[in-house]
Amino acid sequence: MQTPDRIPKQRYYDPEFYALETELLWPRVWQMACRLEEIPKPGDFVEYEILDESISVVRLDSQTVRAYHNACRHRGVKIVEGNGSRRSFVCPFHGWCWGLNGDNTFVPRAEVFAEHNLRPRI
Repeated sequence: MQTPDRIPKQRYYDPEFYALETELLWPRVWQMACRLEEIPKPGDFVEYEILDESISVVRLDSQTVRAYHNACRHRGVKIVEGNGSRRSFVCPFHGWCWGLNGDNTFVPRAEVFAEHNLRPRI
């Protein structure tokens, strides 16, 4: 009978191995963000964090689940934390709003953000 291979214990605490996993493993493999039972109704969501990324997983309807970057496109502020249920998502910083389908539905003072008012930072 062959002795089973054991995973070296250093893999659980070695900073160099962690850096390799961060760069080469976790961004390239499927992640289980939640179970469908955790988001049974439209508007139910779960925040999933992996490395320095926060993802919101949202139930749209009985057949559709979507995952979005959990960050406002304007300033990068986290939009949700934990889990819950919403009819829409609102940035706590400036009040930008998104529907469950990810569409931006409201920008306060939208004229300020028009293309002609944006200047590249040099």
